[in-house]
Amino acid sequence: MQLQSTSELDNFCHPRLLVIYAITLNQAGHVNINLSDKSAPAYFAIYNSKKERLDYLLSSYSKQFQPGTYYIQVYPNSWGDQY
Repeated sequence: MQLQSTSELDNFCHPRLLVIYAITLNQAGHVNINLSDKSAPAYFAIYNSKKERLDYLLSSYSKQFQPGTYYIQVYPNSWGDQY
């Protein structure tokens, strides 16, 4: 698995985008994603290589993926001073 930061999806992603990471899998496998912003949970979306959103999540995700490239779009913190 390879993880890299990318701006490849800038043209179609949410305008309040924080960052996008690309994950490339050379073989099928189980992927675990856990994100947080200090003590606050992080919202993120996962896209396939066709730029179709697969899921919109809070903090963590675990799923079997086929080989290919997937994108993780992380949204900015929207909780203010609550955390």
